[in-house]
Amino acid sequence: MNYPLYEYSLCIARPLMIFFGIYFLLAPTPGKAIFANYLRPRRIMGVALLLLVANYTVHSFFEIRFYNVNATILMNLSTYFLSYWLFSSALTTLPGAGRYQHVKSTRRTTRDVRSRTALVRPEKRAGSLLEAARSFPIGNGITPLPGSCRSTTHKTRPFHRTFPRRS
Repeated sequence: MNYPLYEYSLCIARPLMIFFGIYFLLAPTPGKAIFANYLRPRRIMGVALLLLVANYTVHSFFEIRFYNVNATILMNLSTYFLSYWLFSSALTTLPGAGRYQHVKSTRRTTRDVRSRTALVRPEKRAGSLLEAARSFPIGNGITPLPGSCRSTTHKTRPFHRTFPRRS
């Protein structure tokens, strides 16, 4: 283990995490009423960052990693579990998390794609997927699949895609 690299990374991470942790806890929110819902998750994330700062501080000042590996593992597991719990609870308490946003999306959903492909027989679905896979160049533009639409000796530009012609 490279000790100076370990020490420098802790010294760089700590001030950044302290700044963002305190900023998430104490910075004012805009005056609009919609931003009041985001105050609690932001404070929870600030507490999670400060918890990680405490962990890094113990590692930096007491250097327990070099004296007792088992205590270090136990401390890291408990700290990371608590910070994971705080971050996940902050993200799930965001307004609209897990609920349908009242914005009409123009993208096709997975359900739309499934309903359209369910009408096609399975052997045709597999054949169309294989044809699509054969038409995309891999690596340097040479398609390694046998029977592809292009010649395997013909090289194209690295990110140039050609699609098979419909007949």
